[in-house]
Amino acid sequence: MNFAGLACTAGLAVGVSIAAPPIEGQSEGIETDPVKLSALPHSEHLTFGCVIDEPKPEIEPGVGPRGAFIANVVAMIDNGEPSNRVDLVFVGDGYLAEELETYEAHCQTGLNELFATPPFSNYQNFFNAHRVEVISNESGVDHDPAQGTFRDTALNMGYWCNGIERLLCVSTFFAFQYANNAPDIDQVFAVANSSKYGGAGYPSSDLGTYAGGNGLAPGIAIHELGHAMGDLADEYTYGGPTTYTGGEPSAVNSSIFDAASMSSSQFKWHDWLGEPDEGGSTSTFEGCNYSVLGIYRPSNNSMMRNLGRPFNNVSTEQLIIEIYKLVDPIDSASPPGLYNSGNTIELQTVNPVGHDLSIQWFSDGLPISGANGNIFAPGSFPLGSGQHAISVTVVDETPLVLDETARNLYMSQSLDGWTVTSLIGDINSDCVVDTADLGGLVGAFGGPGPFGDLNGDNVVDTADLGQLIASFGQSCD
Repeated sequence: MNFAGLACTAGLAVGVSIAAPPIEGQSEGIETDPVKLSALPHSEHLTFGCVIDEPKPEIEPGVGPRGAFIANVVAMIDNGEPSNRVDLVFVGDGYLAEELETYEAHCQTGLNELFATPPFSNYQNFFNAHRVEVISNESGVDHDPAQGTFRDTALNMGYWCNGIERLLCVSTFFAFQYANNAPDIDQVFAVANSSKYGGAGYPSSDLGTYAGGNGLAPGIAIHELGHAMGDLADEYTYGGPTTYTGGEPSAVNSSIFDAASMSSSQFKWHDWLGEPDEGGSTSTFEGCNYSVLGIYRPSNNSMMRNLGRPFNNVSTEQLIIEIYKLVDPIDSASPPGLYNSGNTIELQTVNPVGHDLSIQWFSDGLPISGANGNIFAPGSFPLGSGQHAISVTVVDETPLVLDETARNLYMSQSLDGWTVTSLIGDINSDCVVDTADLGGLVGAFGGPGPFGDLNGDNVVDTADLGQLIASFGQSCD
């Protein structure tokens, strides 16, 4: 069975082969449709793959050609402040008021599948999701089940976009007018009330479409998010000329360089060459971006080549980096200011699933041994008497990212502005050196610290006891 329609190229009187990523185990069908730029409506210029290059529309809440675009919004996932999350917004088309339960199921199925798929499963805490209950006057969307069938719907979704049966388009203006009811918008899914296979990606608008009632809908949605969020190229080999003759693609998962050239020039995915990947290792496999020859992909198979496959190493890394362009590792922290050894300084971090973020606290620019948690208690560490400038750095050291430049730019965050007045010997952080501290040090005697290790030599011994006795009776006042 051939699935056509999610891939398209644009050019003057260019004949292109149109095909969605095939399901694993099925052949790559080819259907040819001529596409002309002059025939494209408005600014919906078709670019590579199942993507449409349409700028994100300006949003005027509640104002538009249909009057008030107000609709009820339901929170599907609330993981934190919208300003520090990737905010997914679902908008539906062709759902009557009595079909909102169907719409809810279509959205939830897509969301569940998304968060079962790496790397989204690893970073699901970085996302919020809202469902806007858009109600249409008629059920279904245009050209379903057959071309020439028209329906009065809220978002004007329809198949046969630009003459391509499976290209499922939407009015981005209407989609964003409704999506704007949500607290924030980073990525939009426009869901059609249809069981017919189809979808499209709008990378410039951060929007993807899919048919909610189709069994392949979750896979289509994830593939389209690869385009819309990661700016990933399609990795299949039909839809364009047999031999690619263009320049170097901008997408990270497509290149005209083979492994030897990529390695020697330290280009694109050179860091990943030879690393284990699904079904083998990362290399340069000829055939990508709709051509069989002259262009390479990172893996033999992947989500951007066939539905039902995982993202390859290169695409996974790119998606994680894009997530971190929207989400800082630190959600919130204790306010800057003056603290004493009896206080604590705290961080709230956005934590991936399956691994911890790396945290390091610093005193006067030097790392504090053992200070690696979300809560920093100054009195538990040998800072020395006096005032100290405290800072912290949080890094996601996931092995799913090898690009250290991107890790430093987007996946690391440092905060400072805290000043701590330290009191040597106040090991229980109550701002006085007394018998309670003496008892605590005796209990830790002979251990490696850091509790009770006042001089920072990684052992609690008589030297530490001497320092405590010298400070006995002192307080923070």
